[in-house]
Amino acid sequence: IRDAQESRGLGDVYKRQFQVKVLDIDGVDVPGVLTISKKSDAYLSKIVYENDNIKKEMEILSSYEIDDKTFLIEAFVDGNQIDFELDFEGDTITGIVAGMFEVEGSRTK
Repeated sequence: IRDAQESRGLGDVYKRQFQVKVLDIDGVDVPGVLTISKKSDAYLSKIVYENDNIKKEMEILSSYEIDDKTFLIEAFVDGNQIDFELDFEGDTITGIVAGMFEVEGSRTK
């Protein structure tokens, strides 16, 4: 599927920028910007989020494709490793963070 998309000029479905929101962390939705790029065969992810109106960049440990619509990001936040399991469909993202928080978002670029 990925080769067919690239041959039609759609490019890699993950290489984009997304406005995302992790829902209901201690009663608050946490907004952020997820940028996924690719260097050679490796995916690179960057997540900038807001905490108390201060923008912070997450430490990303690894990013990789699980299948043709699921992507995993392993990150380090506040001394803990957390995983983002993201499902991509068109220009939208849904998924789960740290096994308990819902995430949703949409493509901006």
